[in-house]
Amino acid sequence: MIEKKHVSHVSRALSDLKARGLVEAMESNSRQKYYRATYQGLALYYALSRAK
Repeated sequence: MIEKKHVSHVSRALSDLKARGLVEAMESNSRQKYYRATYQGLALYYALSRAK
């Protein structure tokens, strides 16, 4: 089970990624927000994962 403590750093990181166009909020009927990677976010992920 995921604890709901100290989630401010997660919220801050998601806000930063959203501002950079790397993630977007998905539509949801619940109070919880879900995010997914954009095409730009996936491209960056694949480029970084191949650079190892």
